[in-house]
Amino acid sequence: MSHAVGDLLLIAGLALMVVDLVIATSAGRRSNHIRLLLHRTLPRLPEGMAVVLVCAAGAAVFTGGLDLLSRT
Repeated sequence: MSHAVGDLLLIAGLALMVVDLVIATSAGRRSNHIRLLLHRTLPRLPEGMAVVLVCAAGAAVFTGGLDLLSRT
């Protein structure tokens, strides 16, 4: 069971980081819409700080997955 959860956390953490970086660096209409939604959710947070925080959250999820996999 912990292998499955660890694998899912690894995948989710990597996906979160990749999606965050793709949205932060792209200039398409959809990415602008996502940025606007994030700005409404976190109005006082600069865009660069939001990218850093989401990447940090992805890294934390990834690390949690590695921790689960290393314990078994």
